[in-house]
Amino acid sequence: MDVRIRILLRIIEEHAGVLHMSSKQIGNLLGLGEAHVLRLFNAEVGRTLRSHTRKVRMARAAELLEDCSIPIKTIASSCGYNIVCNFYRDFKIVYGISPMQMRQMKMNLTIYEIQPRNCGSERFSNISKAVDAGDAGLQVHTY
Repeated sequence: MDVRIRILLRIIEEHAGVLHMSSKQIGNLLGLGEAHVLRLFNAEVGRTLRSHTRKVRMARAAELLEDCSIPIKTIASSCGYNIVCNFYRDFKIVYGISPMQMRQMKMNLTIYEIQPRNCGSERFSNISKAVDAGDAGLQVHTY
């Protein structure tokens, strides 16, 4: 793989996909023209620069969604989105579901595993206590 593309991939990973520079500025940084860096990236990585940065941003967002105390608007902002609608659109492009649906799925899995994460609700600890006490009437469903 071209060393310049490896450098660019490392920069993208270190900044969690949030680059505050244009493709022209990236090209200048790597000593290439804008069109050349975009073509080279696509040829070396197999997807566009925009698609790759979106995927990296959304992977970070998916990790942050596990913490139910962080509002989705805050997650969008920390992933480089000023407009939450754009964040929802890109998240759905990558995962096929909305951030809220992903959070709910993760919460359902957490309940199923009886290992609550930082969701701030006493009912999760009550469920855990009921299971520890051997309450056979508890039924857990995941969707």
